[in-house]
Amino acid sequence: MKECQHTTSGFAKLGGGVTTQTVAGTKTAGDSPNCVRLNPHLRKAAGPLPASNENKVQKNDYSKSKNNIHIKNRNMETHSDKKKIEKVVLSDIGELINFTVNDDFLDERIKRRWVNFAFRGVSKASRELKTSLLRNSGANKLIAEQRLLRNFEKYAQVIEPRVKNSLWENMIYAQHHGVPTRLLDWSFSPLIALHFAIKNADSPDGAKNDAVVWAINYKKLNKSLPNKYVEILEENNAIAFTLEMLEKLDVKTIDDYNKDMNGKHILFFEPPSISERIVAQSSIFSIIPDGLDPIDELLFPNSNDVEVYKFIIPKEKLQKFSDALHILNISERTLFPGLDGIGSWLKRIYFNRT
Repeated sequence: MKECQHTTSGFAKLGGGVTTQTVAGTKTAGDSPNCVRLNPHLRKAAGPLPASNENKVQKNDYSKSKNNIHIKNRNMETHSDKKKIEKVVLSDIGELINFTVNDDFLDERIKRRWVNFAFRGVSKASRELKTSLLRNSGANKLIAEQRLLRNFEKYAQVIEPRVKNSLWENMIYAQHHGVPTRLLDWSFSPLIALHFAIKNADSPDGAKNDAVVWAINYKKLNKSLPNKYVEILEENNAIAFTLEMLEKLDVKTIDDYNKDMNGKHILFFEPPSISERIVAQSSIFSIIPDGLDPIDELLFPNSNDVEVYKFIIPKEKLQKFSDALHILNISERTLFPGLDGIGSWLKRIYFNRT
């Protein structure tokens, strides 16, 4: 087996295993078939390999199949020539935090790290990223969507007149109040997403499955949209849309949006601060067009970069992660301001684990 030279650009030798701190990587043109180029986001988070271990090979850490390259507890899923999802099995909460603060995200102009990823927590790692509309209504989702939004506007306008302002404003309010829509909730914070992934860790059935935090590069997705969308972003010096920007696009119907997206794109936007909950949860939404629901097979055209991550929380570590979030003050009490949030928080933290 040909050995890859370990350099500062990040290569590791593969032979029945890899060195102890190797992190997830991708193959690139010209690399040996037995080499893996380490992904820079995770490479920097993990730190350099110890000098004493750089040339050591450990057995049973490496396996290879047609669609997966496994490196210790991290691996790459390749779903097409242009689509890669990087899977990272977490051992502690620090790994998730380190992903967001490594120097790849440093903006030299202002000396701050800005992460262009949106995060979504899901309690079951094997579950597809489906909208609530698809989960609720299945094959009848298009008919259901029309009726759901029409009836929500009809009955909600007495309480909140703004639902009549536009399709998108109506959809935002509907989503926020539990109506199934084509919107997916995300957060700018990986720890908030983690809360939603593991919030049921103490329930009798909550710890039966691995959980997951998805991370997706929304900046890259928005920059790959059709020209009129990108122009609006550039005019506003923005990387995520706002409701006001959506209104300027003159996309008044779902059919208009589907036509523009052409089954290839999704749009991320920051919702207006219609409640304390949206602010507390650092919310960002994506509008899922027909043909991309679920979005697991979302492509990043014209790019070989890894821009989708699945951070897996093993089921045996869910309670450990839950305790860490409690210490970091991420809970129902802070994410759902009000008495209901306090009640949910108290019920959970005083649940008897024995």
